[in-house]
Amino acid sequence: MQFSLEPYPYIDFHTHKRVHAGDDDVVEIISMHSDVKKEAAWYTVGFHPWWSHTRLLEQDLAWLHHQLEDEKACIGVGECGLDGLKGADAQIQEKNFEIQLSIAEKFNAPVIIHCVRRYDRLLQIRKHWRSQQWVVHGYRRNKMLTKQLLDEGIKLSVSPFDSINPSFAETLSYLPDNDYFLETDSDHRVDIVGRYRLMAELRKIDIFALRKQMYQNCCNFFQWKQWPQPGLSAPHY
Repeated sequence: MQFSLEPYPYIDFHTHKRVHAGDDDVVEIISMHSDVKKEAAWYTVGFHPWWSHTRLLEQDLAWLHHQLEDEKACIGVGECGLDGLKGADAQIQEKNFEIQLSIAEKFNAPVIIHCVRRYDRLLQIRKHWRSQQWVVHGYRRNKMLTKQLLDEGIKLSVSPFDSINPSFAETLSYLPDNDYFLETDSDHRVDIVGRYRLMAELRKIDIFALRKQMYQNCCNFFQWKQWPQPGLSAPHY
């Protein structure tokens, strides 16, 4: 996979299935967990709160440690986090989340977070991990909560779509250039190129400028690993 300065690639910051294999104009960052094996040039690994109904085992943590330490294409921890509607009870979710944060801390790795109706608790936990790079993916909340998260140094990954409600449109317009990413989360009713077009239209910016900004944001977020610079090849797995 080759990258060039002009144009910058479209980056799908968070998805679960590769749909643009062989397309040099699109970079997909695949979210994976231990019992799922997928082709990916770049990926993150973590234990989702929906699928981990008991405390993580030593073998789970050893696998996560191995991925971060030994696999060049593994560029972050996640998705992991808290869900108030689904998954294990709150105590187990929090224990599993925090132990993944501790592993991320060891490697200075960024963390991609799933959060549903647990934002108050997420903000409390954040106070103990202020030095880490966090992003909440699949974010669709209002400007007030958005400001709270940004003030705590938490970035956001969003998926613009047709017929956006006014509250979410306000959030998308409000986001600082350096603090957000674009994703599909495998909802390909609008592909990543379409998401970029919608965001550029909503924010009234040139799509090339948006592509450049998203690329720079990823370079900063994934700087602990050799995120591809223009002209470099990504590893193939």
